[in-house]
Amino acid sequence: MTEMVVSILCAAGLGIVAGASFWLTRIVLRSRRREKPADQERGSRDLRTW
Repeated sequence: MTEMVVSILCAAGLGIVAGASFWLTRIVLRSRRREKPADQERGSRDLRTW
């Protein structure tokens, strides 16, 4: 009985961790895509100021 409960809890925990890591990687990839042109603009602005 307790073994079944523990295995179910472990499976649920692994599913939550996998889902969270998936969503975090999607958010990070989206933020990196948005920042790339901004970083290039900042670099060109820095060169102009120097």
